[in-house]
Amino acid sequence: MLIKLLHLTLIFVLSSLEMLYAKDVIIKGKVLGDEGYLKGAHVKWHQSIVITDSTGSFTLKSSQNEGKIIITHLGYERHEQSLSITKPIIELGAIELKSNRIWSNSDVVVTATRTSKDMESVAQPVSVVSKKELAQSGSLRLNDILMEQVGITLTSDHGTGVQMQGMDADYSLILIDGQPVIGRTSGTLDLTRITVGNIKQIEIVKGPSSALWGSDALGGVINIITEKPKTGFTSVVSSRIGSYGSQDYSLETAYQNDKLSQSLFLNGNTSNGYKLNPNIVGNTVPEFLNYTAMYKGSATLTNRVELGLRARLYHENQENKGQIIENDAIRLLDERAKQYDYSLIPTLKINLNSTQKMEFIHNSTWFGNTSQINYADNGSVYSESPFNQRMHRSELQWDAFWNSQARTTSGLGYTYETLEADRYVSKPVFKSYFGFTQLDWDITSNVNITAGLRGDYHSEYSGELSPKFGLRYELKENLHIKMSIGNGFKAPEFRQLFLNFTNPTSGYSVFGTSTVEESVQELQERGELALVLIDASTLQAIQAERSFSINVGLDYSYKNRLRTKVNVFRNTINNLIDSQPIAIKTNNQSVYTYFNLNEIYTQGIEAELHWDVIPGVSLMSGYSYLQAMDQQVIDQINSGAVYRRNSSTNIDERVQLADYGGLFNRSRHSGTLRLFATSPDKHWETSIRLILRGRYGFMDKNNNQILDQDNEYEKGYTLTNISLANYPIKKLRVQLGVDNLFDFTRPNQLSFLPGRLYYIQLNYNFK
Repeated sequence: MLIKLLHLTLIFVLSSLEMLYAKDVIIKGKVLGDEGYLKGAHVKWHQSIVITDSTGSFTLKSSQNEGKIIITHLGYERHEQSLSITKPIIELGAIELKSNRIWSNSDVVVTATRTSKDMESVAQPVSVVSKKELAQSGSLRLNDILMEQVGITLTSDHGTGVQMQGMDADYSLILIDGQPVIGRTSGTLDLTRITVGNIKQIEIVKGPSSALWGSDALGGVINIITEKPKTGFTSVVSSRIGSYGSQDYSLETAYQNDKLSQSLFLNGNTSNGYKLNPNIVGNTVPEFLNYTAMYKGSATLTNRVELGLRARLYHENQENKGQIIENDAIRLLDERAKQYDYSLIPTLKINLNSTQKMEFIHNSTWFGNTSQINYADNGSVYSESPFNQRMHRSELQWDAFWNSQARTTSGLGYTYETLEADRYVSKPVFKSYFGFTQLDWDITSNVNITAGLRGDYHSEYSGELSPKFGLRYELKENLHIKMSIGNGFKAPEFRQLFLNFTNPTSGYSVFGTSTVEESVQELQERGELALVLIDASTLQAIQAERSFSINVGLDYSYKNRLRTKVNVFRNTINNLIDSQPIAIKTNNQSVYTYFNLNEIYTQGIEAELHWDVIPGVSLMSGYSYLQAMDQQVIDQINSGAVYRRNSSTNIDERVQLADYGGLFNRSRHSGTLRLFATSPDKHWETSIRLILRGRYGFMDKNNNQILDQDNEYEKGYTLTNISLANYPIKKLRVQLGVDNLFDFTRPNQLSFLPGRLYYIQLNYNFK
């Protein structure tokens, strides 16, 4: 009996020791990648998952002593290792993951899916402009670098805007670190407001992205990702002088340790302006001085909580000359304009556990633009036009890693916008609520799908649902097929709903749909209308524009030196909002308001090639073929309802479908060719970049409202930019460059092309 009792006691003690021992099992290690320690790798042991820190280290605690440890990281092959635990603490040492990128220069992007993902793993057409490319090209402002990208065309309409896949500037959403930039004029957000001095990369997503980003992303998204500080203290100063009295100065300083990250960027930019047309008074682009200040900081309170703050300030002053004719006499004018753009963005990040995290972001942005014109002879005010816009947006995003193959991203948010300007009779307010969710799922090792849905409710129009679906199929290790389809929408803008504007010099009027009936009635009562074309009381409220897009692409790489991408696309926009005349005034000028018109579509193909010819020498080329058509015009032509006057016979004749050139200001053919080279000792860098644009429709000369004859086109053109950089000492970079080498200009259309520009730029890195 005593022996049996001792035996049971021994079993109990050993079992207790085993349980105690099991509870104390600790697994430690470090994860390495191509460039050193990997932060953010997922390490899984049974049901326990941890994420490696900035040194690639991880520590796991578990009661299990048999099984497999699984390590995954974006851009690397899955690592599995069987373990049998025989002691309380296991030191695995350094575990090196093998890259699974088919292209060594593949970038990690966030815009296409709102999460970090290899660019080659994204189903949507996305491209990245790297920090190295920005430096080698010598670009200072956002418009400079976007001009050199495939499938993108700059436009000059109330500022320098951007077309993507043939869709106008007001259909492209511009973001800085995932937050929208406001302050559009007639739909155009002027890209010259944004400096690229502290940018890590620029991500360009083409096609409707409303399923993640909401209104204004109907045509695509351009996201400017700012630089993150490196460990320790860094500081870079830059200066540049160039043609037309242009000067640019910047300071970038940053500090980071395990708990704190701080960066400050300051930039000043000035120019004497330039005149492209000698027959006008004043400059094509006025004399200006602007400055930008950006702060980006974060503090790690615990290993689960991080507070952050981003702030941006932009301010610009402009001066120019003008003239008007009053009482048959010419009077000179002094024109001054001030513009500001401030934003304050606090953030809170919480790691709920090893597989779930949440981020709260609040964005308060203030934009203003005041234009004042005085008579030059006596200084009295001729006109003054203030414009102030405010936006406050709060958003909560939740990311969940359900396993190594599936991840969801969801969010909720609220936006409050106001506008105050003389051309608006009231102070309009927009309120909107939104929610979105997205699944990113690796079904197998070579098949990935993304599926998402976003709902938006707006105070001024009905709610909208925007779905999307993407598929990436890996036929071979170096050959991928990609397909994405999705819906986008664009809410009516303040001007389309609430505008009340009459041009003080020419006399035409434009009214928003909510003010048009009352405004037209006032014109009638004052006897200022000669003819009413459409009864304003019969007009219906405009609806949000909607689009449907499909992109099908193929990515191929060869021996990690040659990569080609081909993408075929089609975008269809319904309920297109445009202005049309509804009355003629007694001064022979028109009264305009906004309507939902028929659909337009853009379709075509884009192809890119990146070839590392030899070490240090890269050749990049791209070609875009585009058709941009108005379906209503096509239907009218097919029905025989569209005519034009034959200049030889002076007889009206039917327009044939083959004569229709599509939408104005679109080139059927465009392309880029860029060569970047670095010497073996890395002391020299050079670049030669060509931008090619085919002919495009510019003016309706026969007044039938469509592009249908050769004399309505402008010839195409080619721009050539070159640069040469040297490192005379390790920390100093000296760059010489010439943009628009052959001095091409088109004064009445392309104000962003000032002619040949010379510059010299110095960069000094204090670390």
